Amino acid sequence: MKKVVLFVKYYIQLRYDAFRLWIAVKIADAKQKAYNKRYFVLSDVKGRLQVLNSQELKSLRKPQKIKKKVNGKIVTRKVYLMNPKATYLDWMRESIYYTPVSLNNERISKEEREKMKQSWLLQMEKLRFSYNMKRKKYAEKERKNK
Repeated sequence: MKKVVLFVKYYIQLRYDAFRLWIAVKIADAKQKAYNKRYFVLSDVKGRLQVLNSQELKSLRKPQKIKKKVNGKIVTRKVYLMNPKATYLDWMRESIYYTPVSLNNERISKEEREKMKQSWLLQMEKLRFSYNMKRKKYAEKERKNK
């Protein structure tokens, strides 16, 4: 019975991730039609999907000033949200999906899109597994401390 519950839970999570990706692709296509620019669907460390164009990605390469409290004093530091040496080809390689450069250009093939989708779903599975393992370790520590 426990295996069936785990299988259903895994299936629902997988379908949810596929749905989120489908929505992000639709948003990227709609923005591309509206503004006629190439949009990238990228995933961050926590698995959240972002739809960004090249200007937005370039702004992430610039240092951001972040105020942080250290030992009671407010310190301003420069933080890069993205590697400043990242190139356009790096964005294409790391993206889950990207739109054509303009409306008249060819779209990426279905095989390539499916390959990108499967790699992202695998990444999400690994992320969930690592999160669950951390949660189990924390729960075990809590039990020992009681």
